[in-house]
Order: sequence, then C-alpha cells, then structure tokens
Amino acid sequence: MWNRIRRTPYWISVWIGAIVTTLAFPGVSQSQTTFERAYGGMENDDAFCVLQTVDGHFIVVGTTASFGAGGKDIYLLKIDSIGKPIWESALGGSIDDVGRWVVETPGGGYAVSGWRDDVGSVRSDVLLVITDSVGNVLQERTYGGLDDDYGYSLDLWPSGGYVIGGFTESYGPNLYMVWTDSLGDSLRARSYGTRYFDFGGYVSSTYDGGCVIVGTSHHEEGTEDILNVYAVKVDSSTDTVWSRSYGEDRRQNLCGGVAQCTDSGYAIAAKYGDLGGTWLIRTDVSGDTLWSGTYGLNNTPHAIQQTSDRGYIIAGSDDTKMLSFLTRVDSLRNRMWMRTYGYYFALASSVKETLDGGYVFAGSIYEPGANTSNVYVVRTDSGGRVHRDAGIVSIDAPLPDTLFPDSIYPVAATLHNYRPSFIVCWVEATAGDYTSSVHTGLLGPDSSMQVVFANWHVPSADSTAYILTVCALQEDDVHPANDCAQRSFFAHNPVAVAELNVSERQNLDFGLGENHPDPFRHSTVILYSLPAASQVSFSVYDITGRLVETLVNETQQPGIHQVSWVRGNNPSGLYFCRLKAGEFVETKKMVVVD
Repeated sequence: MWNRIRRTPYWISVWIGAIVTTLAFPGVSQSQTTFERAYGGMENDDAFCVLQTVDGHFIVVGTTASFGAGGKDIYLLKIDSIGKPIWESALGGSIDDVGRWVVETPGGGYAVSGWRDDVGSVRSDVLLVITDSVGNVLQERTYGGLDDDYGYSLDLWPSGGYVIGGFTESYGPNLYMVWTDSLGDSLRARSYGTRYFDFGGYVSSTYDGGCVIVGTSHHEEGTEDILNVYAVKVDSSTDTVWSRSYGEDRRQNLCGGVAQCTDSGYAIAAKYGDLGGTWLIRTDVSGDTLWSGTYGLNNTPHAIQQTSDRGYIIAGSDDTKMLSFLTRVDSLRNRMWMRTYGYYFALASSVKETLDGGYVFAGSIYEPGANTSNVYVVRTDSGGRVHRDAGIVSIDAPLPDTLFPDSIYPVAATLHNYRPSFIVCWVEATAGDYTSSVHTGLLGPDSSMQVVFANWHVPSADSTAYILTVCALQEDDVHPANDCAQRSFFAHNPVAVAELNVSERQNLDFGLGENHPDPFRHSTVILYSLPAASQVSFSVYDITGRLVETLVNETQQPGIHQVSWVRGNNPSGLYFCRLKAGEFVETKKMVVVD
C-alpha cells in the first residue's frame, strides 16, 4: 500500500483549442463557484466518479499509473471547493487495481468499489476498499468466482453496509451484485440477467430497501451487434421483483447509468444506436416506460442524476468533437442546454449536482500527441458555465514613449488567468491601422504568460499619436473591466535627428543630440554621431554624479547612432547622459517625471 499527503501537480497542455462550446445560453448566477482543472503525473491517470462531501469539498476516485507501487492503483483525490488539492492517495499494490465508484461512509471516510487483477493470475475480482477521512486504508476485500468479475458502481445499503453493482463471468455472464456489512464482509452475492451475455452494472439503492441494477444485454444469442438496456429490481432479500429490457432490434443501445427519481420511478441514460445521441428513459416504479427522448447526435452518456427541480443532468463524451458534454433536461423532457468541455480528447464519467445548484463532473483528458491521460474535474454553475477571468496585466513592448516613423517595433503584453480554471484566450492588439491577434495556448489557474504579436511597422507619417490597445477576448468572462489595456505613443522625428542629420556633409562631426521626449516618464531616445570608428562609452548619471547605468561600451563605426534609456525603478528628477568617443566628451541633461 502507498499513501501520502502532498500537493498535486497541475498538468497543463499547450494545444490550441476551444475550452467551452455553448449550444444554449441560459441566465445564471455569477456568484456560483466554478473551476476546471486537471490532476496527475506523467503516466495515465483517469477519474470515474466524483461526489461532493458533507464538508463542501469533493472526493474523486479513479486509477493512476503515475503514483503507487507499479501497474495501476486506485487513485483517491480530495480537492476543495475551488479545485485545489487537499490530499491524494494511491491504493492497491497488485498489478492493476481500478477504482470506479466512491461513496462517503457514515464515519466520514470513503468506500471505493472497482476490481483487482490478481498477481500471477488472469482473473479479475470485484474490489471494495474502505478508508478513513484522509485516504488511509481501513479494510480491503475482494469478491467473485473463478473467472473475471468486475465492480462498476457502489451505494450504501440501508443496513449500514454496501451494495456493489457490476457484472460477472464466473456466474453468467450476467449482471452481478454483492452485499456487504459495514466492514466489507460479504453477506450475499447474486447474478441476474438474460439467457445471453450481460455487462455493465449501474446500481442504486431504492427507497423501499431494495435496489435496482441496469446494464447492457445481447438481444439474442450470436447477435453481438444487437444490444438492449436491461434493468433488474430486487427487494431487500435480493429476490427479483421485476426485470425489463429497453431498446429496438438491430441497434446497439448501450446503458450509461441509472438514478431513482423522487416519485420512486427511474431515469436511465443510454446511447441510442451506433450513431445516435443520448437516450433518456423515464420509467415508473415498476420499470414500465413513461416516456423517452433522445438528445444530440453521436454522443455517449456515462452518468445521470435527477436534479433538485426534478429535471435531469447527464454527462458523457461527444464522440464527434472528442470532448466531454453535459446535457440538462427539464422535468417535461425538454432539453434546456447542452455544453461541451475540454481542449483535446476529454471524457466525463460521473456527474453530480452541487450544493449551490451547479454541477461537478469528473473524467479524463488527454495530452495531444503524448497518448497519456490525466484526471479531469470541472465544476460549473447552474447553467453549465465555467466562469473565467482573463486580464491584460501590462503592455510590455514597445518600450519607448516615442516611436520613429517608418521603423519596426515588437509588440507584447502579459496575460493573466485570475480564476481556478484553464483558459484558451483570443488576444488582439490594435493601434491605428495596426492589427494583430494571438490564439493562446492553455493557461493554468492563477498563471501568467507573455503574448507576442506581429511586429508593428510604424507608418512614415510624422507627428502622429497612437493608442495601442490590447484586449483578451474570453468566453464566460465574469470581470470584463480588466480585459483591455492601453498605452499612448507618439511617432515623431526628433529635433535631434535634424541637428545630427549630417549625412549630406562631406565630413561628419562628433555630436550629442537632445533626448526625446524630454521630460519623459518611461523611456527616452538619444542620438549621436561619429565621424570615425571610435571606442564609445555612453552612460547615465543622477544629479549627485552617481553612475546609474552604462548603455554603450564598445567600438562603433562612423555614422548616426541611437540609444534608448528605460527609466525602470529610478525616481523622478534630473539626470545626465554622457558621451565619450575617443577624446570627444559631451554631457546633456534629461528630466524624468512621474
């Protein structure tokens, strides 16, 4: 076993892509907390279940190949309300341990179901791990027969124990349920199914002390391409009350989850056929269909929950865009909105309504070109939005306040992400006829990056004022006041150029021109001329004669030269620039103002 408490490193990709695609735009409360984060290491790390704990934080379970004793281990991650890691644990020790579902125990710990691939054996067993409140293992149990058995889902049992749902090849192949006491000791195990192959196994305790399990079954022997959703209701004695099959001939209808509704009926999510969309089946307490609806195209649901207003939230993967999706359906079966999330290949495996009326889902996200996945957790508001705040901190270039016409200057700015979410941002820079834009790479929570634009070729027109505007254009930005920054520039040929423009003369003289602008706040430009190659020293001194900075100290060829001085952290006041070229020495004053 391996367990440790540490801060989880954030994984940040640099692929350019859209963060959120909105198919509808409902009104939402901006006060709701949202975030979008990824967690894990350099190997494959995936999440399959998330829930909000009684303390308002979140517990996430999945598998990790980055941490642990080798192979795959169960990955248990506790994060706070804005997605910052509190602790993480890698549970297991065999070749492969997979964590699929998590519930909070009455004692404040956690119970995780999944399966274990035994060392030295090709057999898999259903696995239950019970931990304390910080992920230390208290109990560990396996269940099953002589063949492969898998635990997919988990729920609390009214007696204080647990019920695990999955499927078995030892006693089937059929859907499989294991009932345990509070320590994980097996009380009974039973398989349920049709005459043919059944797999999956989403389980939910019911209000009457029984439980329902749903999965996918082959319609008939030898027709693997025909699949139906299959549900079984059992009573508190684990005896079958009813079983139902949902679907149509010649389709592959794959089960994606079940939730008991407030009227004691059930909501079942499934994929409707090979290229179909999300299929929502609403039943009564006896499993008979009340209504059904399909939403979207070519997407696969993996989780469903009835919401507090008796609607439904469904999570899964958009197979066309290769992104995670959430679909919100109201109690009258109308789709309210659908949104996609992610920046490469992303999958949502679990979804829950949060205490503030928003939603949280967990799954996996893949780094482009690396073929490795990371745990992916997104918390949205009630409209499925992730609030973002991208702001321009500063315009970093050009530096001088005065620019020279018909000259080329670099343009750059610093962008900051102020929210606990990933962003991809469209950033634009404009000044006069100059326009440039950059689609940034992925920027992590509370991080900055410098955005570099195309060089600015200042037009040849003289004495022209410019305002350089840089703006961050980010969807769902909740604080637009910091989206843009501006700086003023003046394109002008200084008087010093005219004074030193002696290129038409037969003989060039030593000369030091006036600085421009003067006075200045940020930076100034000084020109000087050399009639012959000279060892040049150009320095700046303050009013006390202290050397502030040496700007030039090298041999230069004859001609007109330009040097700029950036004030930096130096205070306002009187300064002097001193040119020494061979035996020639000249000094002129400069004024810095705030």
